[in-house]
Amino acid sequence: MKCRVQIENFSGKTVHSVYQDFHAKVFSKNLTMMIVTSTHPELKKRTENRKYEYDINFTQALSGMKNHIVLLLCRPYAKICDIVTKLQALMLTCIESIRPGRTYERNFNKKNKKFHLEYRQPA
Repeated sequence: MKCRVQIENFSGKTVHSVYQDFHAKVFSKNLTMMIVTSTHPELKKRTENRKYEYDINFTQALSGMKNHIVLLLCRPYAKICDIVTKLQALMLTCIESIRPGRTYERNFNKKNKKFHLEYRQPA
């Protein structure tokens, strides 16, 4: 969650804004996961004749979802169903194979921190 949602990147410096950002990011992740989970039967049907199993690329699903969360909260129920159907179709376009038995180790290089970890008052 830290990598995909950038949970440590806050838009404000107050305690209230940190809480608000945290809860908004967790909500968007959970909502995306609900829609991704609902697409699994269709994904299994589309990829049953392929060599590997396939899954939705969650990072791309989050990226596509971030512009639609407000629409889901502000529209009437009939339009929400249409939006969710379009989101499911969008998420089914970004799939990736699950390749078991990888032989090469992944190298994780420690990168510099991109975000400020804390806010300090000037002395």
